[in-house]
Amino acid sequence: MILLSIYAGALVLGGIFVAASAFGFDKGHEAEVHADAHLDSGHVDSEAGAHEGDVGEVGAFVSTVFSLRFWTFAAASFGLTGTLLELFGVSPVLSIPASLACGLGVGLGVATVFRLANRRTVGTIADVKTLLGREGTVLLAIAADKPGKIRVQHDGQSLDLLARTRDSRRFERGEQVLVVDMKDGEATITSPTPSAPTP
Repeated sequence: MILLSIYAGALVLGGIFVAASAFGFDKGHEAEVHADAHLDSGHVDSEAGAHEGDVGEVGAFVSTVFSLRFWTFAAASFGLTGTLLELFGVSPVLSIPASLACGLGVGLGVATVFRLANRRTVGTIADVKTLLGREGTVLLAIAADKPGKIRVQHDGQSLDLLARTRDSRRFERGEQVLVVDMKDGEATITSPTPSAPTP
């Protein structure tokens, strides 16, 4: 009975996050997780994996395993498989490893598919200068001494970029900013409207 409760709990918890993911409620959280991880490691990335060229397949695997999407689908699959096996009277000796294998397999598979499908590296843009003068939305706060992350639209698709600013002010999440320079896949941003001079 305890085992069934664990399976059911994982199913409910994972199911809630799967539903949230389906409706797009987890995008902000995913953006912050990826941005924090890549800022700490010093790598430049876009929506889901420009850093892979630097850290290789091991880095890509670690990034996938530590993503919210992986654990979401892993928990849901583990819970669903375990609950069904438990209800059908399958021995825990078989149900536990089978549930773990199913959860990890589905979680890794789904997270990998999403990572590859969402990959939008700056290197695939024929001319990064096309991003100059475009407005974007701040995903992770940006200050003069702290890089952040922005999202811009390119060819109808969302492109996430690490960003810096030369301005003295701080740009908070959700603010609109203007891309004024691009270097090594990193944007330099400023306010879309010039600040009024201080009297």
